[in-house]
Amino acid sequence: DIYRRKGHYHLEGEPPYILGYEGAGVVEAVGKQVQGIKIGDSIAFADVPYANAELVAVPFHKAIPIPDNIAFTDAAAVLLQGLTAQYLVADSFPVQQGDTVVIHSAAGGVGQLLVQLAKIKGAKVIAIVSSALKAEAAKKAGADHTLTYADNWTASVQELTDTKGADVVYD
Repeated sequence: DIYRRKGHYHLEGEPPYILGYEGAGVVEAVGKQVQGIKIGDSIAFADVPYANAELVAVPFHKAIPIPDNIAFTDAAAVLLQGLTAQYLVADSFPVQQGDTVVIHSAAGGVGQLLVQLAKIKGAKVIAIVSSALKAEAAKKAGADHTLTYADNWTASVQELTDTKGADVVYD
């Protein structure tokens, strides 16, 4: 939403805009042809215009059921970054047990999720960050090794992988 307000991405409609493209809430109505979602279900969604409105028409294919133990605020906040990270480790390059993964900006939103997902899949994670504080965040997310951009990180990756290099690098 911040990028949209700054003009980096399109805004649907005419000014004054109803902002928001990600959200979560309770289903209040369901189209006649919709199956698998019912009134009262908790869902989250991404890339749906007018998300900050009181009521939002969410296309079925963008409605993601969320468990009762996940807060709406958490589901809405993590969804787009989470879907990006999931796409990267599952579709862009299917990370597998034993892979070595290098993640640039590993302390950012997508970066920390990438670290966690790569670790869940059994990868060795080398995180590259800009500061010692961010290295702590990446380590807390599960990174096996942290390097900073001030380091000779390319040489360090070679050393950490016995000159093999990484199986995938996310930048």
